[in-house]
Amino acid sequence: RSIRGKHLEKLVGHITWALLLRRETLSILCSVYPFINQYRYSEHIVWPSIRRELRQVASLLPMLTSRWSLPWHPQVYASDSSDLGYGVMQRTLDSTTVGNWGRTCEKWR
Repeated sequence: RSIRGKHLEKLVGHITWALLLRRETLSILCSVYPFINQYRYSEHIVWPSIRRELRQVASLLPMLTSRWSLPWHPQVYASDSSDLGYGVMQRTLDSTTVGNWGRTCEKWR
């Protein structure tokens, strides 16, 4: 019924990773970020809007799949943002290189 913002932030981080399969699903999470900022270090009752958003995400997660047997596309993109703006880069590489990078396990992070 209640949670610290920093604990919700950890959950949202995992959810965000899954939602990246369909980037438009990221728009579901709106209320969680103000809650995280406001109650980062104190426990507070979870807002009804957050409960609704998390139910919506839970309902969509089973449909977010990807077929890893598809060929790797030669165009790759990288993006990043900050309080000052954002940047997006695109580069074309051979499919073998893209596949090698795409299969790299990033659990070490």
